[in-house]
Amino acid sequence: MALSDALREDAIRLFEEYAQLSKVTFARALTPPCFTEEPWAITFSDGSEQAYGAVLYLRWNSDQGSIIRLVESKAKLTPLDHKGDVVKAGLCGAVFASRLKKYFEAQSRIQVERWYHFVDSQTVIGAIQRESYGYQTFFANRIGEIQSSTRTQDWWWIPGPQNIADVVTRGASPRDLDEDSEWQNGPKFSSLPVSEWPVRSAKELAVTAKENVNKLQRKAFVAALTRAEVRGQEEKQSRAEAQGEQRRPPAGSVIKNLVDVKRSSDLTRLVRSVAWTWRAARKFLGGNPAANDPKWEAVP
Repeated sequence: MALSDALREDAIRLFEEYAQLSKVTFARALTPPCFTEEPWAITFSDGSEQAYGAVLYLRWNSDQGSIIRLVESKAKLTPLDHKGDVVKAGLCGAVFASRLKKYFEAQSRIQVERWYHFVDSQTVIGAIQRESYGYQTFFANRIGEIQSSTRTQDWWWIPGPQNIADVVTRGASPRDLDEDSEWQNGPKFSSLPVSEWPVRSAKELAVTAKENVNKLQRKAFVAALTRAEVRGQEEKQSRAEAQGEQRRPPAGSVIKNLVDVKRSSDLTRLVRSVAWTWRAARKFLGGNPAANDPKWEAVP
């Protein structure tokens, strides 16, 4: 039975890539000439719905500048029961990174000065910083393995486009694996000074996440205050029209004039300021005979 046109094109492309793959060459020497100090080891790990894996590089400082050497990589297809769970796949990729480190230290005579482990998942790097006993069996076993063979402070977050481990999880053509490719020479930033790396620590990510939560809380508070102001304005307007009285300013506007919510950096402090304002208003009205006058009102 003849293949369909689509399958025929895929088969031809596959055989062409097989032919190109046989021409891909790799540098055999991990140690470059004229290096000045012990290397740094850098791992990248990633996970997707199709696969997960990790890759290990050595960064050498030499008279010619920084030289990156590809050491090894490891990948595996995502199990069918984990399809769609990218977080689990990313965690399994981090496990592979820790295993690459353990294997390298056991089989190589090269002494590494410092280790860096990069992932592009904030969830994974946050989970690695916590104790393993706080998780269910799947996470607990793998985080325990990671923490037993690596240091938590050696794990860093990088943006997804900078993670070279995408080649492992999403596939690449033989042209992307050649001797002059980024796969063999490492990401461009890995040759730059550490201060120029696009990486962030788990602590920095936590601070940013807290600031984002505070911003969302402030927006929610302002939105609730605005809704209450509009509601109060409509109710008072309807009462004023029914009683033929002059409409007073809405209750929420009093708080808005006394407390500038945009100047507050913390929701707790903002709520405390509103509470103190309400308390002062009640105390003032409690000893003021004018409090019985309908034109006076305290606004919570």
